[in-house]
Amino acid sequence: MVAFIKKNRKAIIGFAGALVLLFILLSPLIVKAAGEFDNLSYQQVRDAIYRLAGWLLGIIGTVLVIAIIYQGVRIMWSGSASDPNQYAKEKTRFKYLLIGAVVIFGVLAIIETVKLMVQPPGS
Repeated sequence: MVAFIKKNRKAIIGFAGALVLLFILLSPLIVKAAGEFDNLSYQQVRDAIYRLAGWLLGIIGTVLVIAIIYQGVRIMWSGSASDPNQYAKEKTRFKYLLIGAVVIFGVLAIIETVKLMVQPPGS
């Protein structure tokens, strides 16, 4: 870890500086917007969080499906006869993509279950 920090010191300092600058530039907007959310109800906040989570998981799921298809094509192109090491690498990447898909769709299932559990009866 120390070697990584020493090697990438300039990039880390630049990234931290960019974050500080972004915070300084956005601070007035954050302070101005603070008073606009005084009348929010619990249900409005909950619905906004569910919409945001659904939107993010939809985008991630779409990218993941495209990546799985692309990786499947790469496995077919690599072929087991030409270079066994490359074929093994491609299969490992495909396995990790499938694990990622299971995790993402599992999170989606958990969010939907929680949404049904906290939803008031009759709505």
